[in-house]
Amino acid sequence: VLRDYLTDLFPILEVGTSAKMLSIVPLMNGGGLFETGAGGSAPKHVQQFVQEN
Repeated sequence: VLRDYLTDLFPILEVGTSAKMLSIVPLMNGGGLFETGAGGSAPKHVQQFVQEN
């Protein structure tokens, strides 16, 4: 379930809409994006998100 849900988040991260990116923050704080380990692109998007903000 988490893997399918994360696949919906990747396009949102690429688009970069601020409103939807803010909804991803709780998942990052909970470690959802890191623990699933779905694909190698997830950590890169997270690093860019943290560095830009």
